[in-house]
Amino acid sequence: MPSLATLRSRELDPQTFIPYVRHVDRSTLALDSRALMVMIALEGVSFETADVLDLNALHRDLNTLYRNIADERLAAWTHLIRRRDTSYPEGTFTTPFSKALNDKYRARMVDEDLFRNDLYLA
Repeated sequence: MPSLATLRSRELDPQTFIPYVRHVDRSTLALDSRALMVMIALEGVSFETADVLDLNALHRDLNTLYRNIADERLAAWTHLIRRRDTSYPEGTFTTPFSKALNDKYRARMVDEDLFRNDLYLA
């Protein structure tokens, strides 16, 4: 079995996998390919509960955005970070039924593993 020093010498430096060179400004990174990268946190829409007309409008707007920014020098990458989250969202309820339903659902979910999906665009 190889020694620990031998195994360490075979490891590649982080720079091999992480192309960041420096910060250009507060929100822009320079890459080793001389390209620039900006990371943006996105807020989303829960498509499972959205109205079909709203979803179609969002798809149309997104398609228009893609056509307007199309350039051979532009690349867009999405990153989904899924993490455990124990917070339950607060809400205001206008009827006693909706408040009671939320209270029961919260009591049921308190022992469950809750997760949050954070979406980033680079």
